[in-house]
Amino acid sequence: MITREADYALRIVLCLADYQITGERVSAVELSDELQVPHKFLRVIIGKLVKEGILLSFRGRGGGVELARESSEISMLDVVRSIANSNCLLNSCLKDSAKCSRIKTCRIHDSLSNLQETLDSHLSKITFDNLSVPNGS
Repeated sequence: MITREADYALRIVLCLADYQITGERVSAVELSDELQVPHKFLRVIIGKLVKEGILLSFRGRGGGVELARESSEISMLDVVRSIANSNCLLNSCLKDSAKCSRIKTCRIHDSLSNLQETLDSHLSKITFDNLSVPNGS
């Protein structure tokens, strides 16, 4: 499941992809207002995205945040993984099958595993340049 945090992260990256077209940096306050994300929560998410190399953060006058690389190089899967530290998992057994006592007899696991691979594949193909429009358009 995509958590609220991952949803906000996707929206933050998309918004910054729009600004990347014009070459603008955006302050956390502006992002918080524009996306209606609580400022404290937004700062936490930005911190995770910076740590994972998706965003760059600049302090001081003219500071703000921007994408660390081209929007064509950032997929939805990259963003979700940077927040969740794993895939957008359909079931917890797909992360660590050793923790499931039914793994050897489960008739559902293989189907979920195949579906997970399909989901990951699709999310990895959706890049933010495909979703972005110039700010103000």
